[in-house]
Amino acid sequence: MKKIKLLRTIVAPIYWFVLCWYRSIFGYSQQEKWVYQNENNKLSNNSFPKIIWIYWDSAERNFLVERCISQVRKLCPDYDITILNRKNVIEYVDLSKINYELTQATLSDYIRLALLRKYGGVWMDASVFLLQDLFWVEKNIKNFSTLLFYTDLCTLDQNNPVCESWFIAAKKNNDFINDWFLEFELCVTSSNPYLYYKDYFNKKDIIQKIPNTDYLMIYVAAEIVKSKKKYDIVYLNSKSTGHYYNYKFCANGWFIARNLLFKDKRKVYNPKLIKFTSDIRDYINKYLEKGNYDINSVVGSSGFNKGSSFDEK
Repeated sequence: MKKIKLLRTIVAPIYWFVLCWYRSIFGYSQQEKWVYQNENNKLSNNSFPKIIWIYWDSAERNFLVERCISQVRKLCPDYDITILNRKNVIEYVDLSKINYELTQATLSDYIRLALLRKYGGVWMDASVFLLQDLFWVEKNIKNFSTLLFYTDLCTLDQNNPVCESWFIAAKKNNDFINDWFLEFELCVTSSNPYLYYKDYFNKKDIIQKIPNTDYLMIYVAAEIVKSKKKYDIVYLNSKSTGHYYNYKFCANGWFIARNLLFKDKRKVYNPKLIKFTSDIRDYINKYLEKGNYDINSVVGSSGFNKGSSFDEK
């Protein structure tokens, strides 16, 4: 038995490395999969607020996040862009019910739903790197109240995909966002938010393949409210866009950095946007901090003022 485990330990990294090389040479599916739920033509007259919300609260400078925010400003000049942190967020959101012992990720989840409930607009994580403007959002949300990405990995029912929360576009007075917020608020204001959804772990008919009910509580909250009521939502699969490179290269930071920092951007796939997860973000940030990248690469070619960090609004 020990020999089998040892063999797996040796073989697994080799397998994933070979798979990444194969996909690097022969490509990977770029097919976008859209899901349109309960389209409502009456919503076409409801204006979509051209507001972008970004929250970043870190004492350490992050060169990748600075480039991400620079891209937003460059590609979305017609949007009102607000950069928030723990100090100025209270000007926009009431956090009086929140226990500040919550993790940064959970606090950020609460903030995004509270902002979209009150103001509408676009929430995007600070580690989202835009490669296009947001016209595609404005076009697709026209007859819907909400546009977001879904997780290919956690979705069993392709007609009712599992929501992700790193990019959400929403109109004001939005039933789905309101109900999602209220459900999630019950969780985060409970005596133990991280055990609040433990009874849903095996309820695959509701949460499908969400793996961590003690971490992805915002995902669970969305699926709970969707199981009780129909909403007008448009989804795009993250595998073809935000998480394309994570799927293609099995979340291998070296391969992702190689394609986005050291290859000419004209020779690699440029999705609408790229979502950098925390482990990959740290990996790429080290290269950027050292100035080790190709200026013609996807990330390296982004316009950026090297002398300063981003400013709050």
